[in-house]
Amino acid sequence: MDQTKILEDVRALIKECLIPRIDKLEAEVHNMRQVYWPVCTFFSESGPMQNIHEKSVLLLDCEKDEIRRLIRKKNVLAKRLTPTESWRMDRVEEETHAISETVKKLLA
Repeated sequence: MDQTKILEDVRALIKECLIPRIDKLEAEVHNMRQVYWPVCTFFSESGPMQNIHEKSVLLLDCEKDEIRRLIRKKNVLAKRLTPTESWRMDRVEEETHAISETVKKLLA
């Protein structure tokens, strides 16, 4: 078989099969993170600055703005479920910074 034909077949496989599948999986991960991360994090912590390392591992591929959005979603849930526990909320920037710094260290 001709090397050019092999390369064309590999390129077609990547372009037509692998890339669309990877895009679909990334979208699924994003959607699941949007739903499950705030809920699971809320129920697994007793304060916003706990489990920073674990939170960071789950958010390794997220930008700082995405991390902030997820923390805000978690805080909305906290306000609905525990309105008298205001200490659990309103530390978005502090928690975002801690997670972002830990992510940087993990990726270094």
